[in-house]
Amino acid sequence: MTGHCPIDPNGMVMDFLRSCFRRRMRFVAGNPSIQTFARWYRCAPTALPFPVPHAFDCGNWNSVHPTPSNLGDQDGARRHYDRGQRFNISDGTSFAGPVEFFQNGCPGIGDLPRGPGDTPVVCIRPGGGIFKAGQLLRTKPALGGIAKGGSAYKPITPGGPCNGCSTITPAALLVTITGAFGPAAVFNGVWTVPQVVGFNCSWALNVAPGHTIDIIRQGTLPAVRYNAALVGPGNAAYVQASGAEPDCTVSVTIASSGSTMLGSPPFITIGAA
Repeated sequence: MTGHCPIDPNGMVMDFLRSCFRRRMRFVAGNPSIQTFARWYRCAPTALPFPVPHAFDCGNWNSVHPTPSNLGDQDGARRHYDRGQRFNISDGTSFAGPVEFFQNGCPGIGDLPRGPGDTPVVCIRPGGGIFKAGQLLRTKPALGGIAKGGSAYKPITPGGPCNGCSTITPAALLVTITGAFGPAAVFNGVWTVPQVVGFNCSWALNVAPGHTIDIIRQGTLPAVRYNAALVGPGNAAYVQASGAEPDCTVSVTIASSGSTMLGSPPFITIGAA
């Protein structure tokens, strides 16, 4: 699914069809006026069934159509034939977005950062190998390429050492926020957040006037807490997201655990910049 939709099944098995097509789908809970085109295509041989019952199956085999569905496939809408070619470069074993959004709908619109083949960035896994001899440098994956995509690696730039980081302390962290809505929509995007001088376990960035992203590494692994703060004249509000991360460099996606701000980001991806 595309069109400002903050979730993507990423090639997992969502239903069984005889032919592939595109058709409109509703994805925002309580707002059937917002629609996007969903494209049904063939899964990879390694694809797994979506792990829980969901609202985004195909309605072709429904024998009764009393009213249009408020969520999911609009089986009364026109179908547009599609060859079903798979452009997604992942193995179809993971999905993008909180699982509850697939069950109950999304709270609003949002964009997923995407890489080659329109694949969600959070579902792209870096390559690997066996290290036998020589010098090994810590690196981070970076997407790139011309037309067909590709991959590259660059060394992580170290910052001031933080006691909470088990290996390298990055001089900057890369933060991707998607699906934020309402007053928090300004946080949607990919941000390079630099380390705070004099506070080695903190990173901060002003993304707009009065809008700040703060990241704090507390204690030793796996105790990690990330804070995204919205500070306005006369008030302070924040979104807090917590999750385990083995060190300060590995990319991880974490869900919001608390908020005093309407329209908090449903999930945040963070790793070394």
